[in-house]
Amino acid sequence: MELKPCPFCGNKPYMVQNYLGQKYVCCPECGACVWGKDTDDWRISTMGEKKAEKAAAENWNRRVNDV
Repeated sequence: MELKPCPFCGNKPYMVQNYLGQKYVCCPECGACVWGKDTDDWRISTMGEKKAEKAAAENWNRRVNDV
């Protein structure tokens, strides 16, 4: 899934995986980050890598004016 530009500074974000196996999206310029889910169940080991990436990307790409 393609990531929208950062809503704060317009830079290109990137997908990150931390040492716990969690995926999230970060902006390298301003440091904005969005996680995939609010629970521990979204680790790659429980969700699978593709689902974890998709959840993080969907949260990043959501904007306040989306209906």
